[in-house]
Amino acid sequence: MRPLFTALVVVLLGTVQAHGQDWQLAPAYGDRQLSAGFLPDPHLVRVVAGGDVDLSQVGYQGFISEAPDFDLWYKAGDEGLTITVENASGGTVLLVNDPRGHWHFRSSSGGSPPLIRFPTPPEGLYNIWVGSLRRGTYPSASLVITEFYPYPR
Repeated sequence: MRPLFTALVVVLLGTVQAHGQDWQLAPAYGDRQLSAGFLPDPHLVRVVAGGDVDLSQVGYQGFISEAPDFDLWYKAGDEGLTITVENASGGTVLLVNDPRGHWHFRSSSGGSPPLIRFPTPPEGLYNIWVGSLRRGTYPSASLVITEFYPYPR
């Protein structure tokens, strides 16, 4: 019974991974290593949001690409870390897989740009997706990485 259960779990987990975002893929807009106190602050990355992966399958809203848009390797210090999306020409979502494997999600559906704040950020790799609220829309946007909070808009 145990081998059958183990095989079923492996098959189901593999299916979930194949139909969603994959943090192991190469990021579409590159990667960067930043250490606490980095300059210039903020660090900006121009992206095109959206994709074919429907986040409603995992309890969120919006659409992202399978591969991350950006990978941040962060060496933490005493400052917090803020990740947000600005200058989008349409509704956007922000999805981050932090170095501990925890997923964080925010959307602009409330009228404000999506913003995720890590008051005491873990050190390591942050996989970042910038998505769109509506299927088939691909708004241009700026991914903003800063130690400032509140982020001066």
